[in-house]
Formats: sequence, structure tokens, C-alpha cells
Amino acid sequence: MNDKENKSLQQGIKFNKKQNKIKEGFDNIYSLKSQQVLDKTKKITDKSIIDNLKQTYQTTLDEYNVLLKGLSNDTREFIDRTSANNPYLNKYIRFTDGTISYVTNQGVAKPFNSMEIYNAVSGKNGCPSNNTLIQLNISYSSSYIIGSIIPTTPQLIVGSPMVIGMSCGNEGTNVYTNSINNNPSSSYIGCYNDNGTEGKAMTEVGNTTFNNCQQYTVDNGFQFFGAQDIKLDGTINCSVSNDLSNSQKYGLAIEIQPIEIWSSNTAGKSGANMMLTTQGALSVIVNNVSVFSTPNFNSKPSNYFGCYGDNPNRAMELINKGAQSYDNISCQQIAIQKGSTYYALQNSTSGKNAQCSVSDDLIQSRRYGKAGNCNKLSDGSYSGGGYSNSIYQTDDATSIYYLMLQDDGNMCVYRGSGPNDNQGGIWCAMTNGKQKNANNNYIASKGKYGSNWIPSGSSLAPGDFVGSNDGSIYLIMQNDGNLVLYTSDTTPGCSQTSDGKKIGSIGENTIYKINNQEGFTIKESMVNNNLGKLSYIDGNSKLYTYPDSNIMLSGSYEFVDKVDSVGNDIPGAAFGDATVEKCKDRCNKMGECYGFAYDNINNACYPKNKQMYPNGQSQMNPNISLYIRNKKVINNPLGVSSVVKNIDTIKYANYTNSGKNVGDSYGLYDATSVEQQNLNNLKTRLDMLSKQIVNSTVDLDDGAKDINIQSRDNITGLSNYLKDYRDTNIKIKGYSNNSNIDNIADDSNIKILQENYNYIFWSGLAVVVVLISTNILRK
Repeated sequence: MNDKENKSLQQGIKFNKKQNKIKEGFDNIYSLKSQQVLDKTKKITDKSIIDNLKQTYQTTLDEYNVLLKGLSNDTREFIDRTSANNPYLNKYIRFTDGTISYVTNQGVAKPFNSMEIYNAVSGKNGCPSNNTLIQLNISYSSSYIIGSIIPTTPQLIVGSPMVIGMSCGNEGTNVYTNSINNNPSSSYIGCYNDNGTEGKAMTEVGNTTFNNCQQYTVDNGFQFFGAQDIKLDGTINCSVSNDLSNSQKYGLAIEIQPIEIWSSNTAGKSGANMMLTTQGALSVIVNNVSVFSTPNFNSKPSNYFGCYGDNPNRAMELINKGAQSYDNISCQQIAIQKGSTYYALQNSTSGKNAQCSVSDDLIQSRRYGKAGNCNKLSDGSYSGGGYSNSIYQTDDATSIYYLMLQDDGNMCVYRGSGPNDNQGGIWCAMTNGKQKNANNNYIASKGKYGSNWIPSGSSLAPGDFVGSNDGSIYLIMQNDGNLVLYTSDTTPGCSQTSDGKKIGSIGENTIYKINNQEGFTIKESMVNNNLGKLSYIDGNSKLYTYPDSNIMLSGSYEFVDKVDSVGNDIPGAAFGDATVEKCKDRCNKMGECYGFAYDNINNACYPKNKQMYPNGQSQMNPNISLYIRNKKVINNPLGVSSVVKNIDTIKYANYTNSGKNVGDSYGLYDATSVEQQNLNNLKTRLDMLSKQIVNSTVDLDDGAKDINIQSRDNITGLSNYLKDYRDTNIKIKGYSNNSNIDNIADDSNIKILQENYNYIFWSGLAVVVVLISTNILRK
């Protein structure tokens, strides 16, 4: 053996050893990976199992659909019954036998057991008014029980009977009690003075709108509120009270309207005065010139005083032993000759001449008082009868008269010294019956002469007045020169706004009383306990309460303008440079934030805790807007709307309470409990089968993923071995021309190695085929 052969032999031995190691390593790797692939394949759920699960699921689904199909008619009827196109919803229906039922907006007809209940319910607590009554052409069956079908189009179903005070509406929706009374009403009592010696008659709470004042009164437990001093922006000064008598203690606030009932029509005569002349005329005099006088023709003769009594002990000196030989002129001449101031005619039997008497003492002459038996003589003068004197003054220029403002509304001039010496009327304004209301500012005692009458010779300067005893008429000499007789008409001092609200001026309150809710008999403590409740109203107007675990604060807010909820701030949560939207965003991110107060002047935000209004008291503040966070349901049961409507505690308390929490069986109202249970059981089975199919599919996907990963690894390994296989064959062929190399090639180990490479190649191809087949099967 030469060196070349020996070298070749040594190389062959080395090659043989090297290839043995490679083969041994490959065998180990191939054996391990193949086992792992087999293990993964065993973990993959057989496709036939999944097919069986699918078949079972389909069978159960068919069973579910069969049962559901049995309810399909009820479902369609439910949809038709609750549709907005149903003409009976939220109205009354009357059957041919006279039975009346209220139809809820879910198509449930709730009968009235009496007309008394019907009349008490109509138009109250959200129930429709009686003008919505629809006449049916069918009779109310005696077999009807709750849940019975009424054969209308669409069909209705019978609900539980209506009761007095029951709330209507909101059926099929959720309700949230966000206030004690969302829609308070009030009645006007009157207009009263607010200021007096004891201070304010009512407690001021600040400036706000009329509606906010009314709401504040309700929310804070007051019965009465007062409104005064309306501003340009429509706000008013709001006051509240629970004591009506104290609110009215300063009396009615009235405005006195003077009404002219007689006038001299001398306006424009500046400097004018009034005078009651000795000729019996009511005159307006300017610079000693009369510019107006009342008629006084009944005062003739102007020197006549009147008719007064006499007796044998004469009041005046009897002339000529009482001879009946004197007329008015001749008797006057005797008085003048004797220097007497007064004279009298008495006991005329002829109607022309009479007895004559004289005197210098008027008081002595009238000491027997007024008489009523004087008669007119043929010359127009007067003579007394037996033992009566018609007294005259010697001077024709003077006599006595008086002006009187009577309680009957008339103003008259009379002859005589006063009301107790009425010697007959001279003139009257004929205003009797035209007087209206008394005016305390113009009663007689407050006039210039302190009386309701003045004697002749009396005068009134501009601004002076004479009033009747009760002030219902008053004569004023005005600054403009007009002499006017007034009466007064009193009207409430409070004015009326364009929307019909009555508001007092400064110092006057229009007092309103909060109306009691019709049919509401539940104590207020029970009402307040309902504040903040979230419940569901079913189609039969029954109330179901949500547990606290299924309620959360929402992102919507109730807005109350010009109202604050002082205090109740969340520590450290207030911030400036705010907008309403920023406030909402901040509050929504805070679990303990139940709303916020927004300062419209300073643009500041004050997030509030649970004790804010309406749980706490409110305060009037024209610069603040209050935003109250609403609530919502976390998980809505099957068939229950997610809509939440805000109502007050009064309406809430008048629903029929089921005493139960909200369930999950709403919608198919006619479905029996058995059918509902069967549907629920089938649904549970479908859920279980669905989960099994999903889990099996996941296992199959996981196994397939492992196979794909292993396939990529094996393909990479096979590629490397194939490359080595090709390189070895090339080397073997390179040595084939040498006889020594042929001997080496005949070495059994090398042959075996070559055969192993061929085995590896075809085995690799087989694995690839298995992988491809598995993927096809999976699909």
C-alpha cells in the first residue's frame, strides 16, 4: 500500500467516523421530533367528535325554534299591541255594557270597578282625561281575568283593576325619582303688604324665576310662597312661609284709583278757590270773580233762614199783638225801623198776610228748634203756621247754608246752619249711588274742617278737601283750578305679567299656596324615602325595583337654573377656568360625583357628593346653575328598555308596587311560566354545546399550530441533511476512478451510510405528505 492509498484509507476512516456521528445525531433528532408530532396529533380532537357536537347543537336549536315558533303569534301580537299605531294606548275604552278600562302604553286594559274611581282618576297623576274615551262594539266578558285576551284589533289583554290615586304612564320603561315633585302647582291667594313694624311678613330666599321659587317651596317643605319686585330678566324676589296668617298680617296691598264723578270743569284756572256763598251757591272764584257757581234759585228769598218753632212764650217779639196784616216786605220794614236784625212771618190764614215778629238774637229766635209747618205765600215768601216762624234776616245780602257730602254718595247744598238744621235743599250733584270703595286717606276727619259738611262762607284753597264720613267721596280743590268730586276704586297692588302670573311691587307679596297632589295620601317621609330610586314599570303599571348592585351614575344631567346646593363639595375637586362640558367630563370620571354647581360669573366648577340637592336643600342664586347627575341600569334584563325617565316621588309612590326586584322575563307578556322555563332550559343547553364546540376547535387549532411549527423545523433539517447527502455523493463519485477508492467505497460502513441518506430523504418526504394530509383533514 503506497502513501496515497494509505492516506485515502485514513481519510475514509475519518469520513466514516464523522458520518456515523451525523447519522447517530439525525436518528436521535428524527426519533424525538417524530414522537412529538405523534403526541401533538393525539391531542387534536378528532373531527368526527366536533361533527357530533355540531349535530347535537343543531338538534337542540331545532327544538328551541319549534318551541319559539309556538310563541310567534304571541310575539307578533305583543309587537302590534305595544306599537305606537295602536289607537287605544294611553286612552280609555268603554265596552257595550258600560265597563271602562284604562289602556296602558303596553296594551294592557285595566278596568275601573266603579264610576267613582274613573272620575277620581281621570286627568290626574299622568292618567288621560275623560275626553280620550273610545267606544267599543264588544261587551266586557264575565270570564275575563288578568291575562285574558280582549278581541280588539290589535288585541288587548286584561290587567289588574285601577284604584283611586294610581299613577299612569311610563309602562315598559325605567323610571328614576330625581325630585320630590317635578311638576308642582299653586293657587293664588292674594296680594298683601310685606313690610311693617315687625319686619318682613315672609322669609326671603333670594332672586330667581317664578317656577324655581315654586319648586324651592316644595323641595324645602313650605306651603306658601310670595313673589315681588319683578326684574327685567324676569326673575322675582322669592319668599316662603308655612304661616299664612303671619304672611297676611300687614293687610291687603291695594292700589287706590281716584274716579271723578263730578267736576266744575274749570281746569286751567290757576289760583282758584272754592267758596260756599251766603246766597247758597257753590262757587269757584279767581281773583274775587266767580268762574263757576251751582244753581241757587231755590235759595230765594236769599235772606230767608228757615222754619222754626214757637210757643206762647214767644221766641221773638210779636208786633201789633199778632195781627195778621203783614207781608214779607212790610214786616221787613218794621224790623228795620226798630233796628232789629231778624224778622219772622207766622200763622198766615189768607196765604198773603201773616203775623210779624222781630229780634236781634238769632239763637234766641231759634231756641225751640226746627219746625216743619211753614208754607209759601202768594208772593213767593214763606210764613210759618201756628206757633212756627219763618225767620228772615233784615239784610238781604246774607243768609245761612251748608254743603254736605252724604254717605249715599251725593253732594248737596242745604239751607240751614247744619245737618241738624236742614231747611231744605238748594242744589245736589246727583251723584248718589256712584260711590265705590272707601278711602281712608280722604275720610271727613282728615279734611280741612274735620267734618263731612261746611257752612256758607267756608272756602277751599288748592289742595284742600272735604270728605264723606267713610271717605267714599271727597271734594278737592285741585291745583289746576278744577273743583272735583271723587270716589275711589281699589285694585290689588300686584300687577299681572304677560304669562298670567301676578307679582307684587316692592314691599308687596303675591301669596301662592302649593296645591296638594290629587289622590296622594302617602306621608311625606315615605315620599322622601323614594328619592333616588330606579325602577321598572311593567305593562300592567306595576313597579319593580332595581337592586343597588345593578345601578350606576350615568353621563346625563338634569339642569336647574339659578339654584345652588351650598356645601356638599367633594374636597379638592373644585376648579376654575371651567366650562359646563369640562365639569361634566370631570364629574363623569369621579365615582362619588353626583353632580356639580357651575358659577356662570367666575366660570368655576364645584363637583358635589351624594348629599347635594335634591337629597339636601337648595338655595336661590341667580349666578349658579345646578347640574344633577342621572342614573342608569348596568345590565338591562331581557325585554327591558334601557331608557330611563325622570319622575317625582309623588308619581312613583302611586304606582302599584310589586314588592319584587326587576326580573328578566318581560316582553312576551302572554308566555306561560312553563314555556318560559323550557325556553330558558334549551337556551342553557345551547350555550353549553356552543362552549364545547369552541373549546374543541381551540384544541384542534393549537395542535395544528404545533404541527405547522414542527413541519417548518423538520423541513429546515431535511434541507440541511439533503445538502450533506449531495455533497457526500459528489465526494464519493470523485474517488471512484481510483481502485483503492473503489475498495473504500465498497466498505460496508460507507455503503450503509449512503443507504441511510437515501432512507432519510424518502422518510422526510413521507413526513411532509403526512403534514399536508393533516392540514387537509383539518379543513
